[in-house]
Amino acid sequence: MNFRGDSVRAFFSRFSPQARMFMAFCTIALVFIIATALALMDAGPSGDAVNFYGQALLFKEGLLPYAEFEFEFPPLALIFFSIPIIFTTDLTVYCWIFAVMCAVLMAISAYCIMRMAPSERLAYLAAALFSILVLVYITESVKKFDGIAMSLTVMALFFFSKKRWWVAYALMTAAALTKLYPCLFILLMLGYNIIQSRDRFSAVREGLFSCIIVFLLVFIPMWIAGITFTESFSFLGFHSDRGFHVESLVATVLEALNLMGLTDIEIVPAHFTHDVSGPLATALLPYWNYVIMAFMVSAVVLCFFLMRRSVAKWTVADLSLSMLFICIIFMLTNKVFSTQYMMWIFPLIAMMFFVPELEDRMRLLAVSAVVMQIFCIVFLQLETASLPYVVLCAIRDVLLIVFAITALRTLASKTGCRPFIRRA
Repeated sequence: MNFRGDSVRAFFSRFSPQARMFMAFCTIALVFIIATALALMDAGPSGDAVNFYGQALLFKEGLLPYAEFEFEFPPLALIFFSIPIIFTTDLTVYCWIFAVMCAVLMAISAYCIMRMAPSERLAYLAAALFSILVLVYITESVKKFDGIAMSLTVMALFFFSKKRWWVAYALMTAAALTKLYPCLFILLMLGYNIIQSRDRFSAVREGLFSCIIVFLLVFIPMWIAGITFTESFSFLGFHSDRGFHVESLVATVLEALNLMGLTDIEIVPAHFTHDVSGPLATALLPYWNYVIMAFMVSAVVLCFFLMRRSVAKWTVADLSLSMLFICIIFMLTNKVFSTQYMMWIFPLIAMMFFVPELEDRMRLLAVSAVVMQIFCIVFLQLETASLPYVVLCAIRDVLLIVFAITALRTLASKTGCRPFIRRA
């Protein structure tokens, strides 16, 4: 008999499931913080956090973002950049505080994922996959602020699952004003409330009011301080005017065509990173924003259609699948696809454990997610546009397409569209 195993199970059985999940959260937080410390001790101050420090320092000195210094992100990002600067102006200490803040927020995300699980077993499986994905990328995830936006989206989804509409929409709006992509999730949340919620009118009213209030609380102080209306939204133009980032799907295709001798490309520096330039890229660039809009509108409308046709009410897992589908479409069509964008889908992939239709495939999907993230780290060490670089980028993109199709087929299986999707 396994007396040690029995005694461990007997010990934990004394606690409620919520208490056991909280213990798991504490363990995850400790592991994240230790991994963060090891990553920082090895590398020291580096990465995007150094740029965040410089921008936060300018803000602390009284300079206005957008008006008096260039700032490429939505306004709430600067608030998160400025939290560590409250305690120190030393770069090394700043990077440590910023990294620990990111690690704790990502651990809170793991806890929210567990609390949304339909069973305790699935809660731990999802949290484990999420934690593995974070740890694989820990050397970079704590130096970038994508983990902050991702954590806000997970917390918003958690409160949404509890029908706390005010809090859910406020957090998702805050996420969108930190990193733009959660705007798409707000549309899906509104669509869900309109199509599937019993209290649709009160839910939509609370959600819209919450979005408006957060928006005004962020922008009115900026306008009062002297930042013009046009300047306060200049970050939108910054991103729409970007070229094709070297890791984007379009750039990968162009790099592959270059390797085959079918077109010429040039790798050019572009705001702390690199873009692909060349005749074909130049020809596509003026029209690509319209391509992105067409894809995103089509994807959102398709999700609304699947919500409407569903024979059963969507669960929070189904909603997260639609978010995964939308997010992947946005990532693949976008002109910019930095590796840290993969963090956006970490919790959404982990929550695939909550979908009963995917139970038989989750082991393969989980392994694919981890392999995909490892490839993302490996190709960063390779020469840009080289054959191994292009191959690994292409494999990542193919795996992302597989995840998007899996999410779409699963949602379609809940409607009368199932045979069509299977033929496709």
